[in-house]
Amino acid sequence: MKAQKKTKNVVIVFLISVLFIILCLGGAVFFITKGTKLDANAIVSPSAKAIMYDNEGREIKYSSSLSAYTDYENISPHIIDAFVALEDKRFYNHHGIDLIRVAGAGISNIKAGYMREGGSTITQQLAKNTLLTNEKTYQRKLKEAKLALQIEKEFEKSEILAMYLNAIYFGGGIYGITRVCDELYGKTPLEISLPEAAIIAGIVKNPRDYSPLTYPEKAEERKNLVLRLMREQGKISESEYETAINYTYTPVDTPKSYYSYQSAAIEEAAEKLSISEKAVITDNYQIYTYQNPREQIILEGLFKGGTCEAEKADYAALVADNKSGGVSAYCSNFNMSVLKVRRQPGSAIKPIAVYAPALDAGYISPATPILDEKTDFGGYTPANYANYYAGWTDISEAVRRSSNVVAVRIAHEIGIDYCKYMGEQAGLKFEDEDGLALALGGMTNGATIPEITSAYMTLANSGQYRPITFIREIKLNGKTVYKDKSEQKEVFSAESSYLMTDMLIETAKYGTAKKLSDLPFDVASKTGTVGRGSGDKNSDAWNLSYTTQNTVCVWYGSLSNDENNMPAKNVTGGAHPTILAKAIHQNLGVPDSFTKPNGIVSAEIDTYALDTEHLLVLAAASTPKEYRKERLFDESYLPNAVSTCFDDVIPKDLSAVLENGNTAIRLTPKANFIYKVYKTNGESPLLLATIEHQDSYFCVIDEHTNFGLNSYFITAETSEGVECAKSPQINILSFKLF
Repeated sequence: MKAQKKTKNVVIVFLISVLFIILCLGGAVFFITKGTKLDANAIVSPSAKAIMYDNEGREIKYSSSLSAYTDYENISPHIIDAFVALEDKRFYNHHGIDLIRVAGAGISNIKAGYMREGGSTITQQLAKNTLLTNEKTYQRKLKEAKLALQIEKEFEKSEILAMYLNAIYFGGGIYGITRVCDELYGKTPLEISLPEAAIIAGIVKNPRDYSPLTYPEKAEERKNLVLRLMREQGKISESEYETAINYTYTPVDTPKSYYSYQSAAIEEAAEKLSISEKAVITDNYQIYTYQNPREQIILEGLFKGGTCEAEKADYAALVADNKSGGVSAYCSNFNMSVLKVRRQPGSAIKPIAVYAPALDAGYISPATPILDEKTDFGGYTPANYANYYAGWTDISEAVRRSSNVVAVRIAHEIGIDYCKYMGEQAGLKFEDEDGLALALGGMTNGATIPEITSAYMTLANSGQYRPITFIREIKLNGKTVYKDKSEQKEVFSAESSYLMTDMLIETAKYGTAKKLSDLPFDVASKTGTVGRGSGDKNSDAWNLSYTTQNTVCVWYGSLSNDENNMPAKNVTGGAHPTILAKAIHQNLGVPDSFTKPNGIVSAEIDTYALDTEHLLVLAAASTPKEYRKERLFDESYLPNAVSTCFDDVIPKDLSAVLENGNTAIRLTPKANFIYKVYKTNGESPLLLATIEHQDSYFCVIDEHTNFGLNSYFITAETSEGVECAKSPQINILSFKLF
């Protein structure tokens, strides 16, 4: 009896505990979701309400794909079945929440240790896409579930599907089934075939990676997955599956839809506010941008006028104001997010991740000698363009020619971790596995146009970094909810930035960006080119350029990552991107000149020592003017050594003697110099002998020396014929008897 009573008490305590936990959870759910109510108009009406302004306070007109809405009866059944099969196979049997799926997602999340899966139904996704943020929190999931239950009570399943399909984001600023069908196929949603529907459904989980416009192979895999699920769920027959599985996407020749400044501003606003882009567009937000209307018109005019179009090339151009850090103009001929598209920067990364960090550490100066030859760096052997290697050169020349070997050599010597650290301070993003190839732009994930523009703007702003932005301020119903307060931070010293800028000005005049050379003001510029496959195509071509006023980024390439759809090899960074950059700078006005920081000094170096001994030393008093060259230095890293090349060029053991009535000269020649012996005797100098490159020399130079005083002198010349020293007169008294 006692045992039964004890067991009964345990059961009662357990049930009370469970009831208490349920009540607590219920109370928590009630508290968290309190005030969460369905706004039917927000999910039914997709009209855009946000207003956008330029930097002069004038309204910017924009169009939104949210305004395009297709009713359920005008959507192909293939689209409906594809989305239900992939996203919510029990859609027609639940009331907003799929408990089986929730349980599975919960187990998966517990195993993963974080919220990896949400277990959302189509109805929950509709609630999230139209009424909530994208944050992965349990609080949001609870609100999402409550709203899903309310939506199911308010609307029919067909209405929910229509609203869901019209609200989905497909990447590249494309919202809704109407727009994506037109973009991919040039069709209405009702005209979409089975395999086309499978591709569309496959995009949603990861619009960047699963779009056939960017990664055809991944889109093909997703299509096949959707078709398998549709077959398994009885939505298509085996024969329909076999036919559809063989379909391959071919881009349609439809008019280009451009990803505009407005699209970027809306996307950035959503990020700043941590809400969906649709929430930004459909609420009463006032978005104040940095757009300069004059510059935007100029850029759009260059694009619409076909300035420097290239066959099969996607391209974009961005202009940033150095003073504010704001994007003053942006345009592209493709409809994908400028904030998310990542591309390999190629050689454009060198000034940011290699040269400026090395300058900042005092490891190099523009005049530092360095060897440019084929080199194996622990298994990594970079090649220069056209397999040209300059041998011994200096840093400024290596930058002008964009030597790959030199960039990798410096990165190897200063350490790739240091390069990555400094590059990250300038806004670039690297992975642990990024190695020496990083010096040539070989990054795991690449860089976005705004990221690399911000990095170059750091150099334009004397080493001060801040990320560029499209937005100045955001208001909601007149109240400020966001304001750009980004502050600058020092990444490179003003001196390092100036030296880098000076080298890039030379690059624009004489190097890979020389198509900018005839601009009537100084522009600093660097190009970058990334080849692909067989080498006759280029996947990416860049020009980064800046003045004291603006930083400009121009990119050409192929977003399809399909070699057959890439621009030709002649679309290099120094070609089309640089020509377009020039047209942009020509229309931006004449900027002020770059100002030299106080810490920059000019000093004469001995170029003879540089060329013959590969030493960077200051010119000495004895250095001939032909071997003196003014170079710029950071005062903190001015060379300490002074040239000794021309010290004691005339050997101290120089002597002349009479031997049997003849004059003989003895000396120990100094390496790399040629000695000439002249006789004067009051007349024009007469060359008697040339002595070169021997350890010692003793020879008869004047047979049958004249009676009386005979005068000689010796000169020292370089191999280039430059006289660098002259001895005093050597007089010998001869008492020759006749």
